[in-house]
Amino acid sequence: MLDVLRRRDFTLVWFAGLISEIGDWLLLVGLPVYVYMLTNSELIMATVFILELVPAVVFGSLAGVLVDRWNRKLTMVVVAAAQGVLLLPLLAVHHIDQMWVVYLIAPLQSLLAQIFEPAKSAALPTLVPAEKLVTANSLIGLSTNVARLIGSSLGGLAVVSGSLTTVVMADSTTYLLSALAVALARFPAKTGDGSAAEQLTVLRAWWEGMVLIVGRRDIRNTLLSAAAASIAQGMFLVLFIIFVDGVLDGDSTEIGVLRGVQAIGGVIGGFAIAWVGARVSQRGLIAGGALSIGLLSLLTWNASYLTHATTLYVLLFIAIGIPGIANSVGLLAFLQQALPNEYLGRVMAAFLTVFGGCQALGMLLAGLISGYIDTVVVLNIQAGFYILAAVLAYFGLPRVARIGAGGTSPDGAKTTTPST
Repeated sequence: MLDVLRRRDFTLVWFAGLISEIGDWLLLVGLPVYVYMLTNSELIMATVFILELVPAVVFGSLAGVLVDRWNRKLTMVVVAAAQGVLLLPLLAVHHIDQMWVVYLIAPLQSLLAQIFEPAKSAALPTLVPAEKLVTANSLIGLSTNVARLIGSSLGGLAVVSGSLTTVVMADSTTYLLSALAVALARFPAKTGDGSAAEQLTVLRAWWEGMVLIVGRRDIRNTLLSAAAASIAQGMFLVLFIIFVDGVLDGDSTEIGVLRGVQAIGGVIGGFAIAWVGARVSQRGLIAGGALSIGLLSLLTWNASYLTHATTLYVLLFIAIGIPGIANSVGLLAFLQQALPNEYLGRVMAAFLTVFGGCQALGMLLAGLISGYIDTVVVLNIQAGFYILAAVLAYFGLPRVARIGAGGTSPDGAKTTTPST
């Protein structure tokens, strides 16, 4: 773990992600609270969430083509700076008649994130050697959960104690600092005559990426596993509040506590996986993580038949956070190691598209059936999707990822060409 952090350029990118995600959580929590306080409308608050989801589903995979065509360092710097500036119009929102500003800014911010995140993930294999990818992704997952703990706590307090101004200025500052940190990092120069995405039209390059995803059994099965897990996550987002409120008879405080403590498990899991690094196979992380989430979820939901003790559920939700980060780290590390570098942007963007689309499908599924079936029964179905994700990963992925073609490791070694 310390060996990876000693790599100056990775650490700068890692720090950039940490501070920008603290700002993200400030806004993610603060903006809906402010919108609800301003409008007193659950529908308007839900509309903001939906508008943030649309770009990921509609434009996500096309954004990946741009990531593969453009210089990834410059892309990250420009996009982060643009996100910082684009937030500033929210400072003018003081009345319900000005909600159109939120409706405009929310999807634009989400669209820019669909470019920044694939660029960051695609750049990672050029900053650390292949055998350190699990550790590097674990550190990024660790920073995400630390950011969630800090940013989500501060976001609500900032709005309740004042206005949206504090949240917007803090988030804008984190984006600009993120852009500066990436600008200071040194990215390896591209080798060869340019990527395939640079030599093709946008639609042709997009199609070529989709053909690779469909034609590679391991990549296809990775995304199918991620899809099943994303459906489960979407169902959870809808059913969680119903479970705490209607089944556990909890209040808003318990909802907030239980929703946030998963990040503690994520921090614990991030340290653990970063420490063991490559000693655990990526297939093991993906399948084992999904299976553990599914089994722990079954235990959590069905424990409600025996007890409603808050302490038990705090411990269970912390525990669920540990395999949660194992699963996400395994997925990212597998794709980064298995693919040619010039395709990483497209595949990472496709991954985000699958995540967003299937999460929305899970929300819809939960919304449609939760009114007709007992909540705990529906949540057991949700846990079953995680178990399905584990089965798809275990039987659909090789024990060891194939190294992608066309990329150069940070130590200068040329990677080999994968078969299809």
